[in-house]
Amino acid sequence: MPRVGKTATATQRCRSVRRLDVASEREIVEADPAIIARDPAPLLIDEWQRVPAVFDALRRLVDDDRTGGRFLLTGSASTTQTHSGA
Repeated sequence: MPRVGKTATATQRCRSVRRLDVASEREIVEADPAIIARDPAPLLIDEWQRVPAVFDALRRLVDDDRTGGRFLLTGSASTTQTHSGA
């Protein structure tokens, strides 16, 4: 798959990053997806689809505070689990 630099570009625009393709980082977020609420915004969540529960946590955070520009999601890794993203 060709790389287009989305993570590198997104990293330049965010204060904090969660890389869910890194096993140790993924394990932290899997254990407590709500941990992302404590990360400084804007937060990049790279390969977000690897922890499907993170999307539900994000949705709750956005429902509770509709301030824009707090989260940026990137991902391209294939997974057997899918989420509509809606």
